[in-house]
Amino acid sequence: MTRPSVTVVIPVWNKWDMTKPCLDSLRPTLGVRDNVVVVDNGSEDATPGGLKTYSWAQVITNSENLGFAKACNQGAQAATGEIVVFLNNDTLVPAYWLDELVSPFDDATVAATGPRSNMVSGPQVVEAVGYDGGTVTQMKQWAREFQRNNRGSYREFPRLVGFCLAVRRSTFNEIGRFDEGFGIGGYEDDDLCTRLVAAGYRLLIADGSFVHHHGHATFDGNQLDWKAIQDRNSQRYNAKHDATRQKQTSSGSPLVSACMIVKDEAPVLQTCLDSLVGFADEIVIYDTGSTDNTLDIARASGAKVVEGYWDDDFGRARNASLEHCTGQWACHIDADETFSGDPQVARAMLRTTPSTSLTVRIRNIADALSGEDVVHKGCRLFKRDLHRWEGRLHEQVTLKNGTRVDTLTADGFEIVHSGYTVDEMQRKNKGERNLRIAEADAAEVGGDRAFKLFNLARTLILQGDRASGIEKLRQALGHECAAVVKRNILRQGAEALFDMGDLDEANEWIDRLDEISQRKELVRFLRGSAAFLANDFEAAYSALEGIESVVDDDGLDLGGLSL
Repeated sequence: MTRPSVTVVIPVWNKWDMTKPCLDSLRPTLGVRDNVVVVDNGSEDATPGGLKTYSWAQVITNSENLGFAKACNQGAQAATGEIVVFLNNDTLVPAYWLDELVSPFDDATVAATGPRSNMVSGPQVVEAVGYDGGTVTQMKQWAREFQRNNRGSYREFPRLVGFCLAVRRSTFNEIGRFDEGFGIGGYEDDDLCTRLVAAGYRLLIADGSFVHHHGHATFDGNQLDWKAIQDRNSQRYNAKHDATRQKQTSSGSPLVSACMIVKDEAPVLQTCLDSLVGFADEIVIYDTGSTDNTLDIARASGAKVVEGYWDDDFGRARNASLEHCTGQWACHIDADETFSGDPQVARAMLRTTPSTSLTVRIRNIADALSGEDVVHKGCRLFKRDLHRWEGRLHEQVTLKNGTRVDTLTADGFEIVHSGYTVDEMQRKNKGERNLRIAEADAAEVGGDRAFKLFNLARTLILQGDRASGIEKLRQALGHECAAVVKRNILRQGAEALFDMGDLDEANEWIDRLDEISQRKELVRFLRGSAAFLANDFEAAYSALEGIESVVDDDGLDLGGLSL
């Protein structure tokens, strides 16, 4: 089957040392029906003279720099191909890059595609390439093998980066081309993708197409403050689409806002954001003072970023993020978590559930206390206009009148949390931070005293101070509290007493847990553990026999048990 004809549009502004190798790599990859349009945006270096030697490329010359979006639109207007590929001049292309890039356009629902690259934000990036960035021959050899291994693989994603962006020409004209209001450059690609998705089209990442990208070469080469320009255009993009979101809200959508707080989350944030594709209509990130490139990652993924502050109060920060959400439902998720499940099933459930809040399974990977995966449940989905958070640490969702929420359990998906692994606890120094917050919270008068003391106790235990933790748990038992809190106090206390070698008191706590538990698997598991530690193996086997999984009344799941 003959592939669609292509017009490659290359905006340039000085940097002939980048443009020349780009054109040299491009020429051998073109088909007989393809053509190239170079838009010179007021270059003052060797570019104008150099372009005259490339007779096979059509050149449009501007007397001054009219901006990236304007140059792209000029090139597209001169295009004759069915597909327009907007290509930065600081790129190098290997053989066959176009074939995989344009193949999906046989499907009329596909409006745009993007390749993989060594230098690009989001899921298009190849984290580790097998070549030296300055060696073209090595790049082409490596790309040949990469393309062979990924041929025919495509993934739908709502945002493609404009360093190399293939768009159906008729669709590009239909939705109004690039917004030239973004000026010198930045966010015009995000804006285009947002409008394409809103119009019902699909965007695909072509895993079998690879393009080498130097990155920011034109900005750097012309001594522009890339970050300042991006920040201004980010604000323009958000302002433009906030109005659209507001209209959607009044008509019953968007359905889901992912509500996040972050600080220095660059190692994990992109994975979290990628997992929300198809589930969340918008992502609101409240930053509490990042010093790494967290904000660049967030903005590049299309998230709404609010630059805030940190005052040792998780509840306040989450409420500040919530204020900027527009969805009917808010989804509480952290950067070290991912959404796992079918997003369309989850969205369908939100549209039909009679509840105003939903409890979600949370899987803690390699929990720092147990070393094993531990599953519990928490309220992670709730109607945005009815709820808020309360509490400095291990904050809880409550109705705005201050009462506890009565939730239903959401089935079919879960949130996977990596933040309690030993490595992640050490990376973020979470132990010391949580202890500081828990002590301040417990020192305040009022509130749920048992819950505050429980939070302080488990933080002390996680820090290795089990004796102090047990004492706080004893104090917590002296206060009225919800059954779920009391069960957690007793379980945590029994386990800490095991570690301290006090099996007699541990068994007393297990007896009290038995009295208020309907499901007995956890109680039996704890009894069996106590017996095993006392070298009473017969009693241990008797207690544990027949248990297939350890799940309590509140959804805590310690997994299967093999005897």
